[in-house]
Amino acid sequence: MLKLSPQVFAHVSMEPTPEICLADEFMAELEKSASQEEAEAMRKYHKADYRYLGVRVPVMAKAAKEFAASHSEADILALCDGLWALQCHEAYVAVGKLLEQKAVRDMDAVWERLDRYKENFQAWAMADSLIHAAARVLKERPGYLNVMEKEWLIHRNMWVRRACLTFTLHRLKEGGNPLPSMDWAEKLVKEQEWFIQKAVAWHVRELSKKFPVAARKFIEKFRGDMKPFALREAGKYL
Repeated sequence: MLKLSPQVFAHVSMEPTPEICLADEFMAELEKSASQEEAEAMRKYHKADYRYLGVRVPVMAKAAKEFAASHSEADILALCDGLWALQCHEAYVAVGKLLEQKAVRDMDAVWERLDRYKENFQAWAMADSLIHAAARVLKERPGYLNVMEKEWLIHRNMWVRRACLTFTLHRLKEGGNPLPSMDWAEKLVKEQEWFIQKAVAWHVRELSKKFPVAARKFIEKFRGDMKPFALREAGKYL
């Protein structure tokens, strides 16, 4: 293996990557709409330890749409990688908006990013920014549900386990097969973390709209494992 001395290393050119250049340009445009007041409000609401610009979601959605309309799919995916590395709330939201664009057609490439990005999920908003992108992938590539079951459901990161439910909630909302996500809810319901309980409750609530008997059975079976707020949310439509 080649080893460089500190002196030699200091002269190695560290050129910015295409991902970094694209992300810098994109964020520079977003910063034109930044608001310190909004940023502080976001920080207090999300309670996550990363940067906030105070840019509203419609602004980011518009920027993502305009970028996708004038760039290749490869550029869009490269931009997503650059943005995800920035440790910034608006960057995470923008990634989700970009991956939702019709110009992004390679669902395997989108999945590869979801699977990679999950490794640094730090907060609900960060993970939830990818919900619609995940729905796109799982509708076209349901085989990735097997990956989620084998790897995500037992992940050490609570936000990844929670994503097994939030990323598949669309299946219940659309009246689809409640499996495997309801099986996952059964495995996660014993966790007492508030956000996990909330995700389980969302699943049961949506299940109750199409399958009320199954929802009631779930609630009765796991009543002792569910927090009071989760029970109320789960039984909202029963």
